[in-house]
Amino acid sequence: MKSNKEYIFQTYNFYRLWTWTKRVCAILLIIASIYLVDNPDFTLTIKTVIAFLLSGLIIIQRKHDLAVDENNLYLFKTSIVKRLTKIDKYPISEIKSIRASGWHSDRWEIIDTFNGGANSGGNYTDVEIDFINRTSFSESLSIHRKDINRMIKLVDRLKNKPNRGTVFKSK
Repeated sequence: MKSNKEYIFQTYNFYRLWTWTKRVCAILLIIASIYLVDNPDFTLTIKTVIAFLLSGLIIIQRKHDLAVDENNLYLFKTSIVKRLTKIDKYPISEIKSIRASGWHSDRWEIIDTFNGGANSGGNYTDVEIDFINRTSFSESLSIHRKDINRMIKLVDRLKNKPNRGTVFKSK
């Protein structure tokens, strides 16, 4: 993984205080709701196991981030558990077109935890990439639309940039 200084553009959603504040609030809400429900069928041990499992799922949930360097577009799916972290790398020179649809609002992350990536609320931005070799890639990202638009403009500019090694001779 590169150092942050080597990227032209990078989002930091996983490391933002707001991301972790929402997750901690969701955990506290789950714990409070489990222990406040008076159900004689569940013992304290079962309630504790349920609260522990749901809290663990919220903590290890992946968060999307993007980065762009001179040659590649990176999609980070970062989790606090390193084994669950995934980095997808796409060479800019192989990208034919890139576009986005939908919108994302950071307010809905807790709800998205329970709905998954394919929720019907439109809280994810869909990014579609077409490659020169006629393949395509589509992913729903929980990244704010303004960051995705900035990344798309940057990738288009880098994709259309002339080669640096080309020498132009004047007549």
